[in-house]
Amino acid sequence: MTQFLSTNEQGEQINKKTLSSIRKPRTIHLINTENLSKAFNPTLEQVIDARRKYIDTLRPGENDQFLVTFSSKTNLAAAAFG
Repeated sequence: MTQFLSTNEQGEQINKKTLSSIRKPRTIHLINTENLSKAFNPTLEQVIDARRKYIDTLRPGENDQFLVTFSSKTNLAAAAFG
């Protein structure tokens, strides 16, 4: 069995996999579906189109993370951003 644990400067065991992943560059994308779609109550098609344009323009990295928000539960279905 492979052991992934290492010891940090304080003598605490930490996961080596975590260490390698935090060294890689990453961006956190904070996305508001209504603002990105330019619509108060965007349709699924508007959100899909906005997502495509966003991805094509910014070209996120493989380690990037996304936080997608929407203003109300009526927009939940359209918040299928990715």
